Amino acid sequence: MFRAAATGFVSAVLMCTAAFPSNAQDRALQHEFQFNLGANSHQAYELELAYSLMYRKTVGITVGLNTMQQTLKEVGYRIEDPLTYRWVITKKQRKAGDMLLRPALRFRFPILRQEGENVLYFNIEPGAFISLNPNKTLRFDYVDMHNPAHLPIKREKATNAGGRTLFYHIRGYLTFDIGRYMVSAGFGYSDFDIYNGWRNIVFEDVRVNDLIWKRRTTRTLFISAGYYF
Repeated sequence: MFRAAATGFVSAVLMCTAAFPSNAQDRALQHEFQFNLGANSHQAYELELAYSLMYRKTVGITVGLNTMQQTLKEVGYRIEDPLTYRWVITKKQRKAGDMLLRPALRFRFPILRQEGENVLYFNIEPGAFISLNPNKTLRFDYVDMHNPAHLPIKREKATNAGGRTLFYHIRGYLTFDIGRYMVSAGFGYSDFDIYNGWRNIVFEDVRVNDLIWKRRTTRTLFISAGYYF
């Protein structure tokens, strides 16, 4: 599956680069590094370090390493026992997150020139999110809810199975060039679900999927800073 996807990705790059008109000014290779910071619809932040190889000034490929972690929302996750005792997800794991690889095509369209140089671009990057850990292991604590310290009486672990690895992703953004530096702002969209690695966990006959919010897409607003050479 991954071999076929990789072959298709390379073929798409070659076809897209061939589709753009070439001239001497447009042929120079350019390397770019970007650091991206975003907030998304999972009440999570995203940090990403990305590298782009521009085959031409208008088209290239991008690879990013994305860290996503919930910050604003602690899921009210628990499995209830009668009366006093409950299984609860251990406190350190109550916020979901993932590490994602993001390969993409990169198309860059100049929209503003100043003193003979392009200074403002619109970029679009169709690609994918690849989850590097699609099956999470969660730890559960059995606690006495009448004990203010909520110290665990016992602990158990459960591991997800069958989590998805591949998700589509696309983003568009404006970039303003300042010499060899750039600043950008834009929007990203993916069918990635931050609870992908939890949803198939079954513990004490209770499905985790029934206790967390329904699947939702990832919609991200982000800013970035970068350098090219």
